[in-house]
Amino acid sequence: MATADSRELRGAMVDELKRRGVVLRPQIEEAFRKIPREAFLPGVALERVYSGDAIITKQDDEGRPISSSSEVGIMMAMAQLLDVDPGHRILEIGAGTGYNAALLSELAGERGGVTTVDIDAEIAAQARENLAAAGFHRVAVIAGDGWVGSSAHASYDRIEVTASVSDLSPSWVAQLAHGGKIVFPFVLPAGMQTVIGLRKQGAELVSTGVTPGGFMNLRGRSCGRDAGRVAPGASTLRGRTATQLGGPDPSGSPPRQYQRQQERPDGSDGRHLRSRR
Repeated sequence: MATADSRELRGAMVDELKRRGVVLRPQIEEAFRKIPREAFLPGVALERVYSGDAIITKQDDEGRPISSSSEVGIMMAMAQLLDVDPGHRILEIGAGTGYNAALLSELAGERGGVTTVDIDAEIAAQARENLAAAGFHRVAVIAGDGWVGSSAHASYDRIEVTASVSDLSPSWVAQLAHGGKIVFPFVLPAGMQTVIGLRKQGAELVSTGVTPGGFMNLRGRSCGRDAGRVAPGASTLRGRTATQLGGPDPSGSPPRQYQRQQERPDGSDGRHLRSRR
């Protein structure tokens, strides 16, 4: 249950991020002011919860972080790119604490639906528990490999990937509805990351926006066993699956799965990516 203190701190966090230049649709701002982040970070001091910082929630046996509650500013930026409307069906890759799924559920409303997938059964269980405690009983939490998405509730109007990738899963593209949008942190050949928004338009994926941001690497069968051992932000798609999907080339060439199309006919700076499925 949110207290007066938490509501005040939550409002101050949103106000400070807006003061720094974060632009929010009214519906998104309302969701961040309403959803209690502390409900998804049990045991964490309120001052830290509402610092807006990323908070590590799980580490592997060697002490490397493998799950967190993301920095709130980048969550806001991704929500802007995702552009959720009431009634939308949403797939989230990477459940984390469940906080982002709660925000998405609030934006989608009673007519919409959210499915969130995490490869770590323990993380998925905790997210499910957090969501239930916060009253978000309509979010479906699935323990499974996010690279294959979830066909159970497809197709989706929106897909949000909350772990960095150096290619798009064909499953995500297939499960995205026509006209739907996908937002994901993309690892560039140099190892830097940026968050990209795309809209599915026939056989093409058209750019809707880009924003700075970086995330932990996606884990799963499509990623190498040494994914956690590479430098932060480096490409983690390895082996047979990555090769089949046109994954990163050692020369730094773009993935073969997609080819860049010419400038849009209207002269805008949107980019077209044609999926070679």
